[in-house]
Amino acid sequence: MSRMFRQGGSDSSQSADNAMLESLLQKREGEVRAAFEVFDPNRTGYITLAGLLSALQSLGLRPDNAEIQDVIKHYEFEKSERISFQSFYALMNGEENIVQRALTGNLAIPNFREFCDQLVALYDECSGISDGQNAQYIPQLAKIDPSLWGISLVTIDAQFFEHGDTQIDFCLQSVSKPLMYCLACEQRGIEKVHQHIGYEPSGVAFNAFTLNWEDKPHNPLINSGAITTCSLIDREVNRGERFANVLSFLADLAGGHKMGFNQPVYLSEKDTADRNYALAYFMRGAGVFEENCDIDDTLEFYMQACSIECNCSVLACMGGTLANGGVSPISKMRVVSPKVVRNCLTLMYSCGMYDYSGEWGFRVSLPAKSGVSGALLIVIPNVCGLATYSPPLDRRGNSVRGVRFCERLTQIYSFGIFDQLVMGVSTKLDPTISNGPSLPPPASHAVEPLALQAAQMEIHGHPNDHNEGANHEQDSDYGPQAHDQSQMSSGQSTPQFGTGKIPNGNVYESSPASRQSATSSQYRR
Repeated sequence: MSRMFRQGGSDSSQSADNAMLESLLQKREGEVRAAFEVFDPNRTGYITLAGLLSALQSLGLRPDNAEIQDVIKHYEFEKSERISFQSFYALMNGEENIVQRALTGNLAIPNFREFCDQLVALYDECSGISDGQNAQYIPQLAKIDPSLWGISLVTIDAQFFEHGDTQIDFCLQSVSKPLMYCLACEQRGIEKVHQHIGYEPSGVAFNAFTLNWEDKPHNPLINSGAITTCSLIDREVNRGERFANVLSFLADLAGGHKMGFNQPVYLSEKDTADRNYALAYFMRGAGVFEENCDIDDTLEFYMQACSIECNCSVLACMGGTLANGGVSPISKMRVVSPKVVRNCLTLMYSCGMYDYSGEWGFRVSLPAKSGVSGALLIVIPNVCGLATYSPPLDRRGNSVRGVRFCERLTQIYSFGIFDQLVMGVSTKLDPTISNGPSLPPPASHAVEPLALQAAQMEIHGHPNDHNEGANHEQDSDYGPQAHDQSQMSSGQSTPQFGTGKIPNGNVYESSPASRQSATSSQYRR
């Protein structure tokens, strides 16, 4: 009898489990149906691929996004413009993908349109600033139109926003310094690089004749440190190959977007480089460089790096890679190791804004690097890369509009590194939290997947053939996720998916990034 009792208890437990699964699946079907009907208000029984892509575009995701294209191919949506409810259900309950995350409010910035509206308002607010002047010591930079003003943003989920003069090319100038530091560390190792360069803010001008107590440049983000960084990169190859390797590395950081080079600025900078030459010889006298370092060759390489060109949107792509722990949000390629990214962002936070770095850390509290061309690269870790461009500079060499924009941004939003340190103190908004779409994550995230799939087939008969083998390679290959995909709001309102572009058409419009499979090891020599 005891055996029969145990058997009966097991049957009862199994029945309860089946009832719970059926209840969950019925609830899930209702939730997915509600989302489906947002795209199908006329109850036709299908939605269009164009409508789905338009909704994703309103969230900042371009239709040529590599992850979206993977989803379209995996579920064979390209074979028909119509997507049935069964196919939509399989998509929303299958292997985690970017479309799921977008429609359930789990992108890096879920309420992207509202956030972009605020960015446009801040842009307009800063447009009226007329303070500052272009860099005068490099004649070609002095001639640039001071009214140019653009902002671009790329999240770790490849959400794009841009506004203003974002397609105007400019020289990286000192913005190249943290990027060259990353390349040197990948090639030579962090310890080797810091045998020649320190970690500390200098507290003086970026081109000052000063070394730390160990007779090293204070950090890699001032002229002395950046020149030393350049002396460590690709010493065993010829000059042409070395510069080509830098362009390739920066293109990978930008998700495949190619870099340009401004020859007039390079020549202009070379003609006015007396102080940098004097600084290099001063460092050689102090024993900063490796043996047999060619000073002229190193300085030419340094000035070439400063004269590399890109636009605001491409620079934001590089920032997105750093924000994503070294993995390009566009190509999904690991470009920089997590430890190098961590060190780079630490230096950008403490030393990236010349002798304004301390006040920047107090007011803005984000890793950043400015350049005398008027460019400013800001990294919001685990969220996005942000780039601004406006040539007029303050007395410290930072873009006046760019600095003001970032100050205002972090007054409104809790992006600063220490804003969340003491819970309940900050009254700022957190744009990484969803307002609460009605569709939660797939039930398979909460229920054992095999049991759920079996119940789907047995109880409802929903096709789920597409789930097996779907792998978008997000966790194991590319390190920790940049943000917690499981965090959901409890709101119950019906999601509103727009069909238009971001305000003022601000979806990134450059050519699709090429996908690559190489790893950062290609930069090590």
